[in-house]
Amino acid sequence: MVHNTLGLQHAEARRRWTKRKEKFPHPDAFKGFLDRAIYVVGFLTIIMTIPQIVKIWAHHDATGVSAVSWGFFLLASLFWMTYGIAHKTKPIIISYICSGVVNFLVVLGVLIYG
Repeated sequence: MVHNTLGLQHAEARRRWTKRKEKFPHPDAFKGFLDRAIYVVGFLTIIMTIPQIVKIWAHHDATGVSAVSWGFFLLASLFWMTYGIAHKTKPIIISYICSGVVNFLVVLGVLIYG
């Protein structure tokens, strides 16, 4: 499962905003589409964690789920959330609070039912 790919695009957006080299979203149709679509992709990566949470919490089955991997996803979410707070970037803060919650639920479920 590809997880938590949201993040690096914000560094690019920040570079564009601060250096005023390009508008955000980009005026080019394709780049503008990508600028907007990345938020949908970020939201979907959080939503795609829900089946894992349901498997663990509803069925009390955490077989095959790595606490180490999901623990790292949780730490990465906390790091990105801190980055968002430091740079006052609401999309990053909101995304990674949500991501941190779902990652925490997976890790806790693995520790309880694994």
